[in-house]
Amino acid sequence: IYVGFGEVTLNNVTATNNEAKLSEYTPENSETTYKYSFGGVVDAYNATVNIIGGTYTGNSAGAGGVVYANKSAVNLSGATFENNTVNLEGASTKKGGAIMLYGAAASVVDNCIFKTNTAATGGAMYVDYGATVTVTGGSFQGNQALAGDGGAILLADSTSSGKAATTLNITNASFTSNSASSKGGAISTDASSPNLVLKATGCTFSQNTSGAGGGAVEVVVSGTKELVKVKLQEDVVDPDDIEMLEDLIVAAVNEALKQVDAASASAMSKLTGGFGGGMPGMPF
Repeated sequence: IYVGFGEVTLNNVTATNNEAKLSEYTPENSETTYKYSFGGVVDAYNATVNIIGGTYTGNSAGAGGVVYANKSAVNLSGATFENNTVNLEGASTKKGGAIMLYGAAASVVDNCIFKTNTAATGGAMYVDYGATVTVTGGSFQGNQALAGDGGAILLADSTSSGKAATTLNITNASFTSNSASSKGGAISTDASSPNLVLKATGCTFSQNTSGAGGGAVEVVVSGTKELVKVKLQEDVVDPDDIEMLEDLIVAAVNEALKQVDAASASAMSKLTGGFGGGMPGMPF
C-alpha cells in the first residue's frame, strides 16, 4: 500500500509474507548503483498511517519490513509484528526490520508486540531525521540487528544543523533477549550526536546482548553483574595477536555492564518517577 499526502487505517488486518521488491537507481555522473524498496505492507510519504490491532508476519522490504514512513505520522495500537525483515542480501538501506520512521512527524506506538524481527540496524524499529516517537507499554522480544546497532530500536540522527531533535520516549515497555552485533542489544543511539533525546521510564531490560568488534566477541552479564557467558568467533582467535583479543573482550564486558546499569536505572525510575530530562547518547 502506498499512501502519499493522505491517511490510511488498517483495522485488525492480517498481513503475511508481503514483499516490496528491490529497484535500482544510479545517480547521474555516478558509478554507484543503489538498490532500494520501502515498506513491505505500507510505504507512506507526508501521510498518516493508523494500524489498530492485527498481525504482521514475515513481511520484507529494503527498509521498513512492514512500514516505511517518510515525513509521516504513524500510530500503532495493539498490533503484533513478528518475523519481519529487510532484504539483507541486496538492499542499500537495510534498516528497521518492522518499522522505519524517517522525518519530522509525531508517532505513537501503544501496547504493541515486536518479536523476532531482523535488520542490519534497528532490528524492530529505526527512528531517524527529527522523528518524535512515543512508545507506551508493549514488548520487544528476540529482535536482532545483524550487522550493526540497536537490537530492538536504533535512534539515529542524519539531520542537518537546525533541524528538530530525533526523540524517543518509552514508558512501561519490556525488552527481552534482543541482540545487536555491535552496540545496544536493546536500544542504541548515535553517541556522537547532540541532536538525540531518549527518555525511558518504568521499562524492564532482560537478557539483551551486544557484541564487540562487530560481533566477534559476545558476553552476557547477569543483573548482579556476574559474567555468565563469553562467546568468541573463531576468526578472532589469533595466537599472534592476543592483545587485540584482550581489548575486544574488555570492550564487550564494559558494554554488557552498561546495559545492566541501564536496566537498573530503569527499575529505579519506578520508584523515583522516571528519568529527568533527555538522555542523548545512552546505549542500553
